[in-house]
Amino acid sequence: MVEIVSEVKRIGEYVIIFTRVFDSGQMVTDADVAIVVEDVEERIFLPRSSTTHGFSVYTINEKNVIENLSGVYTLIFKSLFKKFKVTIFARVRDKTTKKVLLFENGRTREEKDPLDVIRTLKVFLGFNVNIDKIIYVDKRLEKLVNKNTRKAILQDLIKPRKKINSIEDVFVGIIDSMRYGSQEWVIEDPSVIKWLENLYKDNLGKETRIGGQAGIIANLIAILGGYPTVYSPVLSKEQAGLLHKNVFSLCPTRKPVTECADAKESKVNWVFEFNRTDELFNIRSNQNGRFIAGSQMEEYRPEWPDINNIDIDAIILAGLHLLKKKYRDGTTAEKIIKETIEWIDGAAKRDIPTHLELTCMEDEWLREKIVEILYHVDSVGMNKDELRQIAELDEEKIDLPDALSIIKYMKKIAKKFGLKRVHVHTLGYYINLYKDSGWASPEKIKKAMLFASDLAAAAAFSGSIEKMEDLEIADSISLSKTGLKEQEKLEKEIGMENGVARVGDYTIIFLPTKVVGHPKTTVGLGDTISGSMFVVECGYRYM
Repeated sequence: MVEIVSEVKRIGEYVIIFTRVFDSGQMVTDADVAIVVEDVEERIFLPRSSTTHGFSVYTINEKNVIENLSGVYTLIFKSLFKKFKVTIFARVRDKTTKKVLLFENGRTREEKDPLDVIRTLKVFLGFNVNIDKIIYVDKRLEKLVNKNTRKAILQDLIKPRKKINSIEDVFVGIIDSMRYGSQEWVIEDPSVIKWLENLYKDNLGKETRIGGQAGIIANLIAILGGYPTVYSPVLSKEQAGLLHKNVFSLCPTRKPVTECADAKESKVNWVFEFNRTDELFNIRSNQNGRFIAGSQMEEYRPEWPDINNIDIDAIILAGLHLLKKKYRDGTTAEKIIKETIEWIDGAAKRDIPTHLELTCMEDEWLREKIVEILYHVDSVGMNKDELRQIAELDEEKIDLPDALSIIKYMKKIAKKFGLKRVHVHTLGYYINLYKDSGWASPEKIKKAMLFASDLAAAAAFSGSIEKMEDLEIADSISLSKTGLKEQEKLEKEIGMENGVARVGDYTIIFLPTKVVGHPKTTVGLGDTISGSMFVVECGYRYM
């Protein structure tokens, strides 16, 4: 399937059109491209320069109207038309398609497809990029501990430490996550890392892939045809090798990520995947999920690049939950968070929308410090457990049994921090809340949510998205019954229509999602949902 992706810029009286051509998801650098520009009111055509294979085209050789730089076809023309139409034709191996763009006062009226947005928006992501070593929970893990260790594990389950200082803590974390939901604990004792590495030698490890919220979202954008820029304070050749070739980094200028890899050691997480049928020490899981045992590195802390020297349209931040209270050189988490806030404020001065993606933060002190960032970003994304953690900073203990209770606390958080956007994803549905301040229309937001649902369903079913064809499976995955029931309740309780409702100064958009009964993976699904949705919405903001 041939696709045309175009990006339009207007500088004074000049219009610049950047066009890329894709064939089955791969960019084509030698397509036949024809572009016809006409004034809608006066029917004046921009003169054609040549004809190639039956196409009227602006060629590189004649008048230099179109320039093809590595597959990016660039047309620059002077136009004082109030209304005009641009028709772009592309032919690849006898397959032809076209795209029509309508302009009024220099702005396009075409509603972009989510993939168009992904491929044209300049996205910056930072800072957690790591290697995930995947281990599937099964009975073989029980054989790694003796009876005394098993007793210690069951005893520690009464009040888990939420940190890893022993092999027993790894098992406690796995079981606690099986019972109460996915978690991530930090490894404080380096000797545990050696034990975890031996799991791979014993063939308990299944695969190695890119991890970290920033790394996962960057890879997804690149696989879908985008060219994201990712920043990581630690970037080894092994980490960079797991990222897509379309991912860039800063060192200090923007270069392919492999050219910026200079760290000798890698940041590694061990991810224990389980589903609702798994048992460990006769304790059965009641959900699909994962437990992450994360390594620590002194160097793994952000030093943000100069915001004024980066050409970006949107920012996604994640990984601040990995900060240490104090580093050996005296640097503190408080100092890093303060510098991060100053950096975000710099982005705000340039009107660059910024999104903070949360994760479960077991350290309450650090959680309180990170939450200060919410006063400065435009958007925040989280799951139900992360919403509870934020809300319980103000209240003793809260319950989130249904969508209405989730909306109640989303509204509280949005009002307290002055957020333009709050997103929460659960197993059966997504909820977006917006301050009525011109973010994007509900119809376009819902389009972004549907796209994110397809991505997450395809990733859960296949284990990962490696190519565009992997998305096709989403068409055969059914909607969540829980999500459909919750939407019916909201229609009765708050007058929701077609998934949209007004609640005070906020607009609520609800979407029952596609759910895979036995997912091959759950790691990164929340990041896939939040990241793709935010990026597409940013592309729709001014349309």
